[in-house]
Amino acid sequence: AGAAVICKGNSTSLTASGGTAYSWSTGATTATINVSPTGSTTYSVMVSQGICNNISWVNVIVNVTPSIVVGNDTTIILG
Repeated sequence: AGAAVICKGNSTSLTASGGTAYSWSTGATTATINVSPTGSTTYSVMVSQGICNNISWVNVIVNVTPSIVVGNDTTIILG
């Protein structure tokens, strides 16, 4: 379990290890998936090794890209 932080519009890779089969909440069955959520999302993966299974969760936190709204006759000074 853990967390990844990305900016809105970006993607990240999530990787599970230690198993022979993987089942992600997205439906993917590979060890690594690439995700580009539009909002903060929790992904889960079940890792199987023989008769043993383990489920883990990863939170992908999406930060909104900051923007500036400037009115007429506005001066922005460095710093």
